[in-house]
Amino acid sequence: MVVVLHLHTGNIFAETAAVSWLRGGVDIFFVISGFIMVKSTENKNYAPRNFYLKRIIRIVPIYWLATIVTIQSSGWTGWHSVASFLFLPVFNPEIGGYFPILPPGWTLNYEMFFYLVFGACLLFPAAYRFLATGLFLSMIVMAGFILSFGGVADFYTAPIMLEFVLGMIIAKSRRSISVLFVPIGLALMPILYNVTEERFLSLGLPAMLVVWGLVSVEHKMPKIRALSLIGDASYSIYLFHLLALGTIYSLWSNHWEMSVLFIPAALAFATVIGILVHLAIEKPITNYLNSRIRSARRGPKQLAASSCAIS
Repeated sequence: MVVVLHLHTGNIFAETAAVSWLRGGVDIFFVISGFIMVKSTENKNYAPRNFYLKRIIRIVPIYWLATIVTIQSSGWTGWHSVASFLFLPVFNPEIGGYFPILPPGWTLNYEMFFYLVFGACLLFPAAYRFLATGLFLSMIVMAGFILSFGGVADFYTAPIMLEFVLGMIIAKSRRSISVLFVPIGLALMPILYNVTEERFLSLGLPAMLVVWGLVSVEHKMPKIRALSLIGDASYSIYLFHLLALGTIYSLWSNHWEMSVLFIPAALAFATVIGILVHLAIEKPITNYLNSRIRSARRGPKQLAASSCAIS
């Protein structure tokens, strides 16, 4: 959804109402994030330090690589570049919003803030973690609505933060809904997006229906390796798709006239590039860092066991 949208927000095709709602792919991503965080830490004594470390390993290395590649092509911009590496929102005058050097990284600024809050709430007993996270995010959004802070504070108090809470609600509810809510949610996105400017209402709530409907039937879905691979590589696809689109546009325009055929070709190319980056770079780095963490934890345990055996 995001790749096709960005094909229509550059100089290739014009963005129209027919594709604008596809930015709802980000909202689906946020709902999934809230769901996954609850499911992966549920009924576990998860120390915030360990949670943060695993999130850093999963998110930071490949994002920094994509940012470095982007800087190589666009140039160093001082504090804006530094803030991009630190996941801090800085106003980008060229785009007209709080976008890092790698524009899709604006979502990761929200994501990392959510991780910061969620990880801190792991200090609470398991029964209260969800409530603590949901209340905090709801309170800051409410404060932003009432006080209209302006600037960076508006970024962090935007209603889009509540989409993480929607995913957490799905995880905690343990209730199933009909799979029919998936097409209903997808149908509501273009309708509501052209009715209201409030993204949480037009894209966030429909995204919740989509995710909840799919989660409800996930246990019945067949295991398709190709789709699983695309899912595993989705982060790399997201980070590198703009670079991939720029590359295929240059290649295409040098050999063929621009036509609607470019859209499926560019979508396939961006997907393949993302998969290759995932298999060749993202996955090996993640596995290596996780193995180092496991080795570091085993070391003290083995030493303690040896000391007990000697004594």
